[in-house]
Amino acid sequence: MSTKLVIVDDHAMYRVGAVAMLRTEMPEIEVVGDFGSGQALIDALQGGLEADVALVDVVMPGMSGVQLAGYLLKNYPDMAILMISSEATPDIATELIELGVHGYTNKTAPKEDMVMAIRTVLQGETYFGRRLPDLIYETYMAQREAAKHQHHKLFSKPKASVEFSPRELEVIKLLCSGKTVAETAEQLNYSMRTIENYKSEMLKRLGYKSVVELLRYALQQGLIRV
Repeated sequence: MSTKLVIVDDHAMYRVGAVAMLRTEMPEIEVVGDFGSGQALIDALQGGLEADVALVDVVMPGMSGVQLAGYLLKNYPDMAILMISSEATPDIATELIELGVHGYTNKTAPKEDMVMAIRTVLQGETYFGRRLPDLIYETYMAQREAAKHQHHKLFSKPKASVEFSPRELEVIKLLCSGKTVAETAEQLNYSMRTIENYKSEMLKRLGYKSVVELLRYALQQGLIRV
């Protein structure tokens, strides 16, 4: 059974190009609809349309992509939501991460990035592009500057002091550089299950839930450099 995908973007030319690219690069994907607005997709879904993944433009007139993503996450929890935008900013990235979408990639990125993003979210992982460390670092620095004046904490502290083994540090550095679990496993010559276990165990020890929190902690502790 093919994977069903929908595209939501108010620019018709982008939708046409994206459909053509997906048919060429990902023949296993069936584009079951492309829509010029969030409401058009909602109407189609309520009419019985089914989709496994949605590509959603962040900025659209009327219902924004962020509003649409929130609706889809609440009402269609099994659908993977991959946000797309022509701009990548710290504010956009952190807002989407906090919202809980499955991924975010730049419209102007190479087609290989889009293919990787779709495959990654369909595997149950998150994908926020190669610039995620830079974006989080920029946000971190801005929050640190604000904290000097507002006297608030930057990030939640881990439950206890944590020390990582050399191998765990390698995993942290690769995951925080934007690599997926699969890419990290390949580079370290480990199985994906092993890397998933490393990730889960480190997050559990820190009391965190996501790689984004792990990245923030690693920056704060000087474990990685961006």
